[in-house]
Order: sequence, then C-alpha cells, then structure tokens
Amino acid sequence: MRSNTETYRREALSIAHFPDSSKTEVEPMAESMAEVLIERGAKETTIENIVLCLDTRFQANTAATLKPTLAAIDDLPRLKHLLQAAIQTQSLEAFMTALKTNGAATP
Repeated sequence: MRSNTETYRREALSIAHFPDSSKTEVEPMAESMAEVLIERGAKETTIENIVLCLDTRFQANTAATLKPTLAAIDDLPRLKHLLQAAIQTQSLEAFMTALKTNGAATP
C-alpha cells in the first residue's frame, strides 16, 4: 500500500501545481487530494481482492455482477469486513445473499 500511497500523493501534488500560488497555499489542497486518491485506491484494491478471493475459492467469474454492487459501497471499513467475509464464507451464494440483505456475509 505504501507504493500506492506515494503514487497517489505524487499524482495529487502534480494536479495541484499552480504556478501563481505559493507552496503554502497549494500544500493543504494537495494533501486533501492525496487523501481522496489514497482512499479511492484502497477501495478499488479491496474490491479487486474480494472478487479475486471469491473467484478463486468458488471457481466463479463474479467480476461483472459483483463489482458494481461493491463499487456502490463508500465505506472502506465495510468493504474490508466484506473481504474478511469472502475469505470465511462457506459458499458464493451465502456471500451474495448476505451482501444483498445486510452487507456482511456470515461464515
């Protein structure tokens, strides 16, 4: 995650470069942008890991159906909980049912 963090931070700093602005005016904006990009990267990585876990465990191809549902979840801790659930769930159906009903699969 550190390499992604640094990449997103550099991206935010390059986007926030305004030749007319002083460094002190740009830095808070760049830091804020970096945080948003880091959060987005963490969310995308977690979603990819959930799909990979389920596809590997259950020899399924869930990306097309599962990614849109997971992408609609803005709560990173909830996504991390779902990743743990994907690791522990007994079946893909149990994970999908729990995701639709309350967002957390039971092992």
